[in-house]
Amino acid sequence: KVFSSEVENKFYKHPAIGMCALVGVPNPERPDSEIVKLVVQKSEGFADKTDDEIKEELLAFAREKLAPYKVPKLFEFVDVMPLTSVGKVNKKIMR
Repeated sequence: KVFSSEVENKFYKHPAIGMCALVGVPNPERPDSEIVKLVVQKSEGFADKTDDEIKEELLAFAREKLAPYKVPKLFEFVDVMPLTSVGKVNKKIMR
């Protein structure tokens, strides 16, 4: 079990993260299990870096700071993070 807030709080310490959300997506190879995906909105200072460059930085960061099973397997980069009407990240849309 991975607690999204714990992992998100670690990633918020990386300067490339403007906003992020950790979500579980269905694992096609193992029914009834999920793959951990991090959805990232880059910070302004990292807008000129490619998604692949930032993904590599974030993977290295995660491997150093998190247990292996908590390291996201998928990364998705978005221009704007979807928010609910009260300003929270809308994770339902991202699954």
